[in-house]
Amino acid sequence: MDKETIIQGRFALIDCYFFKASEVWHLVFEDNLRVQVECFWRLLENGRIKWTSKDHGQLYAHKTPINLETELRKSLLEEKLATIQRNVNTGDLYLGFENDFTVEILTDSSGYECWSIINGDECIYGLGRGEKV
Repeated sequence: MDKETIIQGRFALIDCYFFKASEVWHLVFEDNLRVQVECFWRLLENGRIKWTSKDHGQLYAHKTPINLETELRKSLLEEKLATIQRNVNTGDLYLGFENDFTVEILTDSSGYECWSIINGDECIYGLGRGEKV
């Protein structure tokens, strides 16, 4: 798998939230770095799936629906993002944290934008078919 590094550094996650009407997730980091996700994603802990975007609002065996905003904050708030990498063939995005967590954002459209990275004044968009602009 060919990967390119898009962002490298140490950026603490300061918030995450979900816009239900548009089904868009926002990950907000220090130093004016943001990642917007409009496709399927999953959170890995030590290489194993902990949560996926499809878990949000599900009951499963819980008494109340799963709130992934809360769960992401428990796992990642104030944790340092070390790198954002992109699979050059598929456009999948990998957010690697220093605490053995990874957020995998999987391109799920051949036509629509799946994710975007806003780093200060620079914007990078993940297009369908794995391309970026």
